[in-house]
Amino acid sequence: MIMTHYMELLAASPWNLILFMVIPMIIGELLVATEFFALFYKDNTNNHWKHWNKILSVVLGIYYTIVAAYVGFIIVPTITEWRGWVDSASIASLLLAAFPIFIILLMELNVIHKNLAESAKIKLHAVYLVIFLFVSHFAMIFGMADPISAGYQPTTPAMTHSMQMDAKQMTEMHNQMMRGEITPEEMMKMHQEMNPNMNMPNTQGGHSEHHK
Repeated sequence: MIMTHYMELLAASPWNLILFMVIPMIIGELLVATEFFALFYKDNTNNHWKHWNKILSVVLGIYYTIVAAYVGFIIVPTITEWRGWVDSASIASLLLAAFPIFIILLMELNVIHKNLAESAKIKLHAVYLVIFLFVSHFAMIFGMADPISAGYQPTTPAMTHSMQMDAKQMTEMHNQMMRGEITPEEMMKMHQEMNPNMNMPNTQGGHSEHHK
């Protein structure tokens, strides 16, 4: 089964999965929760939710900016062949998601919008957060898609060989991963066992092609 570079990056190592998806997702969900409660208790003088919302906004803004910079400057330049539009769309979405969260970071540090009324800041904060969540989830959706099903045609013999995998097995593996029955690492291991002659990416090379 041919994966997008996004999925290869996550499946290359458990640490990659944690650093590039789990941590941003957890912080993002916590930020959404604090955003809701901060708005709900906005008239409360002891609004601790607003304080936590500011902290999480800064943490996520810095962390995701670093993640996007790493992908953009370290991983993308090494990609020699894009695997169809879902492949490029997943990486593009991952990078674009950095813009709204970076704007939130600048807002929390009073670099921009510092003269706006508090109510206007709250609205902008919520809008940028929604944009970030939508775009970052697009990255995951496109990243988990099958490039072959989206119309990609491999050009190298090794990648063409991988297409010979039984379609039922490919579908079942993907469904199991989506249901949480197997992890991306287990799917990669199953893929390697079914195609022993193919080289799997290492923790630093998950973004490169299987074969040169």
